[in-house]
Amino acid sequence: MKETLFMGKMTATATHEIKNVLAIIRESSGLMQDFLYMLKDETFEYKERFLKIISNIDDQVTRGDGISTLLNKFAHAPDQESTTENLPEVVDQMIALSVRLAKAKEVSFVNDSSAVTKLLTCDPLKTRMLLFQAMDTLMGHALSGEKVGVKVSSGEAGKALIEFHLEPDKSGERSSSALKVSEQWRELKATAYEMKYDAEFDPESGVMKLELNDKKSIGGYYEGI
Repeated sequence: MKETLFMGKMTATATHEIKNVLAIIRESSGLMQDFLYMLKDETFEYKERFLKIISNIDDQVTRGDGISTLLNKFAHAPDQESTTENLPEVVDQMIALSVRLAKAKEVSFVNDSSAVTKLLTCDPLKTRMLLFQAMDTLMGHALSGEKVGVKVSSGEAGKALIEFHLEPDKSGERSSSALKVSEQWRELKATAYEMKYDAEFDPESGVMKLELNDKKSIGGYYEGI
């Protein structure tokens, strides 16, 4: 069994168990809420406080369940070496899973293509790795408060195009110049090249582009992937 398959299988199993734990917590808090509503004695001064606490518990259970669902989908990425996915949904997943890292850098990512459908036949794990490497590169050089818009569209000859638009921070500055000459950018280009993809960055416009080939449109698998 490959290491990635092993990690994915164990993670997927654990997320199922976490969802079961969250379901029990939700059910228990719901019962507590029902009991509080059944109280006839309005002299119980802590009733409203308890109801507020239960509401907070429910909100956090919903949040935890959403994260577990995302992690479970991510854990299944190594299941197949090639599959057809809707790329904007993959972008949504990676933005959601990276939100803590982005907040630590005071950077925000916004998927401008959530409502778009762009199917791509690719290696699901390697594509996610490339997306995260691009995001990590931007996070490593973005200024505090900088916003990154992500747009997915169709390129030439069945290719998919992912554009990261660096927008200036509140002071009007942009991190483009430093990124262009960074070691992280060179590493990202090398990763894209290894996957037979293209990566370009224009410091003037602040736009990074990843052009992804569709395996299905050219047939077979890329050598070396």
